[in-house]
Amino acid sequence: MLRMHHISLSLAAAVCILLSGCIRELCPRQTGGHIDHTDVLLNISTQHTKAGEDYYGIRSIRIYAYRHGETDQEAIGYAYFPDIDREGPYLCPVQLGAGGSDLEFPCEIDFIVLLNDDSILPEIALSQAATIGDLDQKIFSTVSYSSGVAYVPMCNERLVNGDIDSNNFSFTVNGTPGRTQIIPIDVKRCVSRLTLNLTKDGESDIFVKNVTLKKGPQDAPLILNSDVVNNTSNYYSGAPDAVSTILDSQVELVDGDPLSNDGTLTDESLVVETCLLPNPYGSADPDSYKEEDPKYNNEDRTYRLEIEYTIIIRSDKEVNKTKTVYLPLVKANNHIQVYGTISDVIQADVDLNVIVNSWTLHEIDVPPFE
Repeated sequence: MLRMHHISLSLAAAVCILLSGCIRELCPRQTGGHIDHTDVLLNISTQHTKAGEDYYGIRSIRIYAYRHGETDQEAIGYAYFPDIDREGPYLCPVQLGAGGSDLEFPCEIDFIVLLNDDSILPEIALSQAATIGDLDQKIFSTVSYSSGVAYVPMCNERLVNGDIDSNNFSFTVNGTPGRTQIIPIDVKRCVSRLTLNLTKDGESDIFVKNVTLKKGPQDAPLILNSDVVNNTSNYYSGAPDAVSTILDSQVELVDGDPLSNDGTLTDESLVVETCLLPNPYGSADPDSYKEEDPKYNNEDRTYRLEIEYTIIIRSDKEVNKTKTVYLPLVKANNHIQVYGTISDVIQADVDLNVIVNSWTLHEIDVPPFE
């Protein structure tokens, strides 16, 4: 099998292709007869994680290739590309079947692509010898945040609605002599984004003093598969009363509607944004816990956002209040938008709305989940 720390001349050329974005033939042409190994070129797209004009932090790419359907065998192809410093798409060469794996082409190959796994905190050691079963057991609890860039773990999805997605995970490798097959892979973030947008209504000054994230999972799988919603024994291995403060300093609310005329959230109403780990448990009502999915009915495992704020009345009286928001289930690569207006009427409750969309296609800076 190919070991990235012993780079051959052809692989060195391939790494240049990865960094330059050019496509050209990687290996000498094979000339007929039986072949037991071949080279493929993975065209890895990050279109689900960035807009064309933005560079979202990509630091490393790790690729595994397995015989189709196997979970307990070592990879028959492996490649690792560290120290990436440019935007995608990324063209990554992988050699399949070297070292006596006895492949016969054409054949079905399952690919797992991991981006930024070297940025996961605490550090998770991955090697060429990992099986799919090994990867299923790897979990992360925080993401790395350095020099204004959030290095968020990303991967291609293994399953869609319980079925193998043959367009993004399982591929037929032809092994045609003289030709290098290009295989497209789309990756998505393994986490979701949370934003809180608030404005005020009334003449009093209103300050948000603290925002905390309560309950929910403390660990999440490294790769996207069916265990994201089924393997609850590992999924919730942290303390049940965990709290994460996600507001750095007090924020004064502005007047007006948090939504602009075109229905988008206004920048001046943003209070906080952060990353969320996936969570199949959630509430159908932001104001109180209401079962969203009977299969995952557990209030203690649902994310709760606690907002502490102060109303200054006539500059001489402070009223401190707290609003709890129950979040819906959180899927990977989603954007959970919580927004609303806080009134300076003391008796009034805070009416908040929650919208769930795909993660917006632009670069943002988010602090780590802790």
